[in-house]
Order: sequence, then structure tokens, then C-alpha cells
Amino acid sequence: MDRRRRLLQKQLDAAVREETRLLSPKAPGRLEQTIRKAEERFPPGAVSALQKAFGLGFEKVFASGTGVIEWTIQPEKSRKAAQHAAAPLKTGRVRSGLRGIERQARRRVRGNRALTAAEGAALGLLGIGLPDIPIFVGMLLKTVYEVAVAYGFSYEPEEERLYILQLLCAALAGDGRMYSAQADRTAFRLGNGKSPDGDLDTWIAAASQQLCLRLLAVKAVQGLPLVGVVGGGFNWAVLGRTGRLARIKYRKRMLSRMLDVVQN
Repeated sequence: MDRRRRLLQKQLDAAVREETRLLSPKAPGRLEQTIRKAEERFPPGAVSALQKAFGLGFEKVFASGTGVIEWTIQPEKSRKAAQHAAAPLKTGRVRSGLRGIERQARRRVRGNRALTAAEGAALGLLGIGLPDIPIFVGMLLKTVYEVAVAYGFSYEPEEERLYILQLLCAALAGDGRMYSAQADRTAFRLGNGKSPDGDLDTWIAAASQQLCLRLLAVKAVQGLPLVGVVGGGFNWAVLGRTGRLARIKYRKRMLSRMLDVVQN
């Protein structure tokens, strides 16, 4: 039992280090400077409309899109695959079990990245702008949902959706460490059967703002207009970073839950 606890703790410590490397700003302040320049370049009305469009995208997907997303995820099939991948954990084979779960999560993220990059490029070529935002938001949430299922967590309850929005903020922000800490506090409360702080509308607004700011920075650097808002390159980068952080976050939650079982 002590050996298993040490292995679990070692894996948890490794996940924390990976998260620290991912979220540490590579060039502190550079993204914020780029965003300020972008806000000066684009009309305030356009920026406000973009942020509102992202917010409506989240609301639309949360209100009516879960069924469509679940149809593509096939949650029952995914849960059975996740249980099969995690089977070695029950016999104490920690590394083997984690590798199986990680392979499944990575496969899901890769598939979604390829799909959303192609979708974004196609819509960009067609000159489609704001209408494609719900599609991109749906793909973003689908990626996190599939990672959650791979690690044995649900995404349906409102509390879990709030956690997912905090995770998205951490992935998208120039310095996501504050949002990451908030997500960890939420995960701790959920793990102890308590309701998280905050409400869904507040975190929808926060995630929408971070998506908007990230897109503004990309558009400013590339010298592109806001028409054809979400493109293949943006989709690829955002989905990749979000998928990687989701894998780390849910791995931490799973390992913490397993450690609690071993220690109690």
C-alpha cells in the first residue's frame, strides 16, 4: 500500500510540474501589450460584439448543444473504453494504467484538433465570421468533455461545467496561474462533496473574455481583420493548449482521488 501511495504521489508531483511549465508566462506582459494594441486597432463595437458572440456561443452549447456533442462523443462507449484503459490501476499497476488513460485522452485531442483546424480553415476561406463561433465553442467543450470521460469524470453537472470554464480561462489567459488556482480550489470542493464558489454566468463571461482577448492578439500579430473570425491556425493552437491543460488537470484530480482512497 505504501509503495502504491508513493507511486501515485510521484505521478501527481510530475503532473504539477508539467502544469507549472505550461502555465508559466514565456514572455511576461507581451500578450497584454499585444492585446492593448489590438484594442486600439479594432473598433470598440467590434470587440464588444466578438466577446458577446463567444458568450452566446457558450450559452447556446450549454443550453441545447450537449445532446449533439454527446452524439459525437458517444459517452457510454467512451466510458467503457476509459474503464478498460484504467483496469491496470485496480491491480496496482499505476504506470501502466496511467499510460493507457493518457493514450486515450491524447487520441481524442488529436482528432479534435485536426477536425477543428480543417473546419476553421474552410470557414475562413468562405469568409464566414461570427456564425462559426458556436461550432468552435462546441469543439472546445467536446475536447474537454472527452478528456474528462477518459479520466473517469462527468461533465454534465453544472458544478463540473463551472470547473471546465475555469480550466478554459487558465488555458487561454496570458498568465493563467490565477485561474488555474481557482480551478484547483473548485476541484478540491467537488472532491469533498461541496458546491464550488461562483456561478455559471460569471464564468461564461470570463471564458468569453479570454477567448476574445486571445483572438484579438492573434489577429493583431497577423494583421488580419476580424472578418472570418475563427480560423484554422487559431483553432489548432487554442484547442491544443486547452487539451493539454485538460489532460493535466483531470490527471491531477484522478490521482488525488486515488490517493485519498489509499490513505483513508
